[in-house]
This record gives sequence, C-alpha cells and structure tokens, in this order.
Amino acid sequence: MYQILKGIGGVGTQNIPVSPGKVMNLGGELKVLEAPDITAPAMAAIESSEARAVKRVGANGGADLPHQALRTGTGVQALTGDVVQRLQYFLEIFISNIYLPVLEEFLELCYDHLQPEQINHILTEEGEKAWEGDIIDVYNAQVDIDVLGGANLMAKYAAAQLVPQFLQLMSAGPVAEQLDTQGIYFDFANYTEDIAQLMGIDPDVYFKQMTPEMKQVRDARNQAAIKAAADTQLQDQKHQDALSEINEKGTVNAGVAIVKKAAETHLQVAQDAMQGLEEGGGQ
Repeated sequence: MYQILKGIGGVGTQNIPVSPGKVMNLGGELKVLEAPDITAPAMAAIESSEARAVKRVGANGGADLPHQALRTGTGVQALTGDVVQRLQYFLEIFISNIYLPVLEEFLELCYDHLQPEQINHILTEEGEKAWEGDIIDVYNAQVDIDVLGGANLMAKYAAAQLVPQFLQLMSAGPVAEQLDTQGIYFDFANYTEDIAQLMGIDPDVYFKQMTPEMKQVRDARNQAAIKAAADTQLQDQKHQDALSEINEKGTVNAGVAIVKKAAETHLQVAQDAMQGLEEGGGQ
C-alpha cells in the first residue's frame, strides 16, 4: 500500500494504479503506507476484559452475569450452578440450625406426653393395619434424624442427569445379566419412588395399588401378548417347515431326474451294443 505525498488540500482517498512489478506515479512522491500493528494492544485488552469478567463472576456469582452471557450454554450452566449453590448453602444452614433441632424436640415432646394408646393408634393408622409390636420398643428406640438426598440440591441436580443412564444400565446389558446370574433383581418401584422424592414429588399421590379390575386387564393383556408371541412363533415354524418341505421335494425331484437321465443313457448304450451284436453275426 502506498500514498502520494500532497498538501493539506489533498483528497482523503487516493487511487494509485498498481500492476505486477510496477506502481504508477501520478505526479507526486510515493511513500509506503505503514499500517500500525494493533495485535498486541488488542490481545491485551481482551485478556484484561476476560480477567475482569472472571473476577466479577467469581466475586458476585453467576446471578450477576451479563445478559449476553445467557445466550450460550456455558453461561446458562454457570447461572444454574450459582443459583443451586446459593440455595444449597441456605438449606444447609436452615436444616442444621432450625429444621433438625425442631424435629428432635418434637420427638422429645411425643416421648414425654403421648400415651401408649395414642402411639398404638398412630402406628395403626400409618400402617393401615393393627400394630402388633411392643410399645416398650417405641419408648426405648434410639432415633437419629437426617434429611433425604433431595435436600442436597447439588446431589439432586447431578442424580437427575444420571437417571436415564442408570435405568438403562439396570434394564439390560452386562450389569443386568450379572445381577440375574447372582440371583439379584433390581426393584424399579422403590427406585422410582426415590426419584420422585428427589424431584419433590409425593410418591403416595402418584403411586397407587392396582384395583382388581386393573389386575384383570393387566392379566388379559399379558395373556394376549403371550398368545400373540406363541402364534407368531407357530407361524414362523410352519413357514420354516414349508420351506424345508419344498427344499426336500426339490432335492428328491432333482435326484429322480438325475436317475432317469442316467437310466436313459445306459439304456441307449445297451441298445447300441445289442444292435452291434446283431450286425456282427450274432456273436
């Protein structure tokens, strides 16, 4: 790139014809136009901006991210992780200082004021059948209160991401085969209830025992599925038998044709021999 040295009245844009190997001078002194290198200042500015952003996010948390950061998956994950972390911190303080002490004191009050008849009534109502245990075991019980894993938001967030992979791992594959070999089965119902509690869903609301009518429909559906599978297997067996019969019949027909052809060939040879004998004088 070149520029023509002119006075103050020169135009702002200059068109200097160039071609391979030459530059055309249009009546003025040419000077090589040196563009300043701004790479280093630009990189320094970018690094400084990123450092300020990291410092701001680290100090104030992802909740103070600029709006444009939410356009990317990384920004959304940073915001979600920060919110979960702040909520988890609040929950840990609340559970340790308020929730668990209140429950422990409530148990002490129950121990001091509930009569055996009341305890029997509560246990019978909760178990939906008459409680047959010893009331002394209730009074002498050593109780330790803790919260479910659902209160740990970080663990809950991580576990929710692994539920599909874990169910697939337990349903089929080498792990399921090894469990079956060792005589162990995976209780999907209890795991589903735990996942429901982890998500804040009451299992008692959504998981119900089947009615006799539902069980009849289920049994009929299973029987229909078994019958359909048996019919399909029978149809496949008939098809295989028909193919085997056709194959065997074709093999027999081919063998018969080969034998006939061989017999016809030997018969022709015998006739030619007899005719030769007759023509040779009967010898």
